Amino acid sequence: MNIIFECSMPRTGSQLIKSVLKQNSDFAVQTDSPLHFKWHEFRKEIHREPNCSTLPKDELANRIKGFWLEGLKGWGKAINPKAKVFIEHNRFWADDIDIIKNFFNCKIIIILRDLKDIANSLEDIVKNHNEFNTQFNNFYTYKNSAQLQRVHKFFEEEMIRIPLTAIKRIVEENMFDFVHFLKYEDFLKQPQKELVKLYKFLNLKSFKHDFNNIDDMDRIDTPMLPYGRHNIVSSLNKDKKTKFTLQNDVIDFLNTEFKWYNDRFYND
Repeated sequence: MNIIFECSMPRTGSQLIKSVLKQNSDFAVQTDSPLHFKWHEFRKEIHREPNCSTLPKDELANRIKGFWLEGLKGWGKAINPKAKVFIEHNRFWADDIDIIKNFFNCKIIIILRDLKDIANSLEDIVKNHNEFNTQFNNFYTYKNSAQLQRVHKFFEEEMIRIPLTAIKRIVEENMFDFVHFLKYEDFLKQPQKELVKLYKFLNLKSFKHDFNNIDDMDRIDTPMLPYGRHNIVSSLNKDKKTKFTLQNDVIDFLNTEFKWYNDRFYND
């Protein structure tokens, strides 16, 4: 089984795309995973163990790598015993791209979307949905503030900032040998064509997907609203456009602040 890390920004359609991939029994997919946080806890604790501190550095690294790769494979097999590929998803893996490449020797998938549409989707949820988790009450004290202030806040949050920073580094350092970008807009226009590219990147035989019968992958919606609120369509033909409500000052901010992103991915 191959391990693939997916660390996209929220509201990019990654849930929909993984629900489509689940049609192929070669894939084991899941929503937000706790494994990234456990990885960092493990790394801290293992170096405190007296029995480990005496091991040669390379030997300890090999043991850690073996333990984690087999653990990730076991996690994926528990999701789908027939799977050849396990897509491990947590946005914060984007903060560990060097570990993924140089330690785990794995590939990364990142779903992209126009930042204005990400902001607009977040705005729609904040305005039109009230089922916010109580542990994030402080986060929503700005709900009635100016739209520009809210969008600034969204893009300062780690859930967006960390993946977006990683994307910039990948572009600047030309890390495309182990990272595949899939634009959500391209997927909606030509889904099979975009998935053929993904399969090629993963060295898998292509699969004919049914884009008119999409079952939402098994999950419990994350409490981290607005980032985690999903409503997966059963068909790409039923994909509903969210009413665009961004104000001009917000559009100017996103175009200016993230010019590098727009120039690289949305300059057409």
